[in-house]
Amino acid sequence: MAAMEDDVFFDALQKHCSIIESALLSKCNMNHQVREEARQALGELKSSIYKNFERVKAASFLEACKQSLKEAIATQVTPVS
Repeated sequence: MAAMEDDVFFDALQKHCSIIESALLSKCNMNHQVREEARQALGELKSSIYKNFERVKAASFLEACKQSLKEAIATQVTPVS
């Protein structure tokens, strides 16, 4: 369930970043330098968020693997000697 919520959050984040990026690239009443600085800042923000998001997903995946391994070991039948 959490993975599905993460995917929904990530999709929404991408959508909002795209909207902001489109607004920055539109013909606003901004000079070129201001628009370029805003575009660069947005790119850095997106990069930072994506890296953190991937790190959280990787940590969740690692925990799920550990739990699955524990369950597999717990259900193994040990041979009788």
